[in-house]
Amino acid sequence: HEYRDGITGFALSNRNFLNDFNRGLQEASLNFRESILQLSSRSQLGSGGLELRHVDDPLAELTGAEPAQTLPRVLYSRRQPLNNLPLSFGWDSEYVYYRPQAGIGYQRLDLLPRLILPMPLGPMIEGTIAGGFRDTVYRVETIGTPASGWNSTNSKNRNSLDFATNIAALLARDFPLGAERRLTHTFRPNLHYNYRSNGDQGSLPDLDGFDRLADNNNLTLELNNYFRAGKADPQILPTRQLGYLKLNQSYNLEEARRDLTVSGDKRRP
Repeated sequence: HEYRDGITGFALSNRNFLNDFNRGLQEASLNFRESILQLSSRSQLGSGGLELRHVDDPLAELTGAEPAQTLPRVLYSRRQPLNNLPLSFGWDSEYVYYRPQAGIGYQRLDLLPRLILPMPLGPMIEGTIAGGFRDTVYRVETIGTPASGWNSTNSKNRNSLDFATNIAALLARDFPLGAERRLTHTFRPNLHYNYRSNGDQGSLPDLDGFDRLADNNNLTLELNNYFRAGKADPQILPTRQLGYLKLNQSYNLEEARRDLTVSGDKRRP
């Protein structure tokens, strides 16, 4: 609030960040500041990331609410083809440690291994079936000492089934843009089904929204359109993405079968 003007003031610095990095500074009126370090790596079969996040809250001593620091968050995903089989083995994993200056610290490890079976159904039709089992493990501790009801031999965990399948078509057409350019429109209608059952989550910590996953039993229709531009030469794929238009509508099978309990209640699947 005090340093708004001048060459190092908020207004000019925010404008410079927008021009140079396509993002501005955090709002001037926030009562806290975040310092974030992120590292990532990507390969043909997988990707990984590391995040350190520190929150500086000068009001913590007055409110008594210490901000939790993310020290660290680690993510890793991979998809590995299985030799001599039409299957792939994939997994997503995340470990995060929320540590305050004092008080309760939280550790969470989430693992989702799954098997993936592609279903080529012709030159225009494709499909996939994927199934997995998610296990999320928690450890909560008063910094240095396990909290009541939580220790290394009595950790909390959540198990859930995760299943998905889809079938899609792929259609494309080129439109000339003069003698040397062309526009390629790709249309991909996709019908997919997702199922996830999480069990009881009421006894778990509620850290960041990931700890209360909604059950899923949905059938979804997507109409995806992609627009790319490139050279008129049919041997060279278009390289510049101009934009996309995606439309989707889901149908909730659980809601469609839900019992009506009160007068005037309606199902809204």
